[in-house]
Amino acid sequence: MSIRAALAEQTAKTKGLANADIRRLIADSELRVASLESNITELKSAAAPMEDDGPDDSTLKFVEGEAPLASSSLLEQRDRERITAAVLRHLIAPIRSLPVELLAEIFSLTIRDNDDPLLSTRSRFVHFQDAYRVSHICSEWRQITLSSPQLWTGPINVTVQDPVAQDAGWTVTATGLGADGLMIRAWLAHSDPLPVPIVLTGLDDLPEPILAGLRNGEALHLPLVLEELLRVAPRWGILHLYGFLPSMFYQCLVDCTLDSLEEANLLMLDADGCITAPASLLGNSPRLRKLNLHIPLLDPPGTSVTLPSLRVLELTVHSERNTRLSPFEFLSAPALETCSISFVFKSISWTQAAFTAFLLRSPNLTDLHLLSCPLTSSDLIAALSHAPSLTHLELDNCHHLDNTFLLALHYKVGTPPLAPLLHVLRLLHIPESLTESLIIVGMLASRWSAGPATARWSRVTLSPPSRREFTEDFRDAIRELEHQGIPVEIRT
Repeated sequence: MSIRAALAEQTAKTKGLANADIRRLIADSELRVASLESNITELKSAAAPMEDDGPDDSTLKFVEGEAPLASSSLLEQRDRERITAAVLRHLIAPIRSLPVELLAEIFSLTIRDNDDPLLSTRSRFVHFQDAYRVSHICSEWRQITLSSPQLWTGPINVTVQDPVAQDAGWTVTATGLGADGLMIRAWLAHSDPLPVPIVLTGLDDLPEPILAGLRNGEALHLPLVLEELLRVAPRWGILHLYGFLPSMFYQCLVDCTLDSLEEANLLMLDADGCITAPASLLGNSPRLRKLNLHIPLLDPPGTSVTLPSLRVLELTVHSERNTRLSPFEFLSAPALETCSISFVFKSISWTQAAFTAFLLRSPNLTDLHLLSCPLTSSDLIAALSHAPSLTHLELDNCHHLDNTFLLALHYKVGTPPLAPLLHVLRLLHIPESLTESLIIVGMLASRWSAGPATARWSRVTLSPPSRREFTEDFRDAIRELEHQGIPVEIRT
């Protein structure tokens, strides 16, 4: 008898019995096993040849004919009773009393994260492998794991191979998909209908002949694994795109509805370093809450995009061309709370009007970070005057700032100050001109003692330009502010 058959049989027989009753059945089965063991031992002893006189005819007949048959029957009965006892013990095991939901939670704790530092960079499917291993412990656990989609929602990491390479993982095989592609198909099926994180790494170093063909309008074949992922695009919860991906992929993505997408990290470039249809793509993400966008500058598209759920926007601008910053021309984020903008090239020109219009469309903005911002002090003042909810401001390496901006932050009786709710200020790598006249010291002190007109500082951080130090006079003035209770930190 197989264990599976014995389990089915005893499960039916013991249905409705208390654990105490099943324990009595186990004791009875163990007694029968002991009795059978005794009978088998006696049979073997009786069948042994007699050393002195040798066996008589009746004994020899028993040894040669009946004894093997009787021994085989007893062995089968003993093994059946052993299986029965083992199955009965399994049926009253403490783990079987746990609710399925609790077991699924325990299983989830055995699954490693893909970002575990102890894992090699090639362990892209460790989450799937761990869940698959749990599902192969027994049939009951397999049923639980396959009916618990939350166990299969780890990040799906896909690296798109060089289109000229013959990698069995992504190219067409006899079954249509390579081994990794089939694994991803199963992964997506087991996680249905929950959202899944998707990480796509494209090609960083395409051969020049392929690049030339792409610039001339030639299209790459879309890998089948990307087609598998696009098929479940409405279930993408997190999306990270790195490196170059075929333009055809972006075109297909524009036609998808990303209903579940809440976080996106997008390097929106094609093979020639140009942005690829950002407006249409972003407009399909009504639940998007966090967006990290790496884009070049270009003329704004003719459409507008509203992201009603966006809370955090991180924007990195890459371009050596003097053009306008298009996202602020077409993007509206009425629920935006945190905005970080980094400019890779300082030669970028940026219109204050575009940024001001963006702030007007983001009335709930409280946290603003600008790195290497090309705006002048006057432009920044004009823009921030339309950010009444601003509480946190960081300006890093903004060389166009001068004392005009500090004076606008200064509290004067009878004059509404700029950003009255501001209480966290970080001025990093500030120009020397901002410290020579100590205007910054007066500004900090004025808002500290302004009463209800402005928020009191909760944290102020200052740092000098690279490879420079603040003067001793400036440091003495900052120490005096600290004595007044103003939380000022100087970083070197």
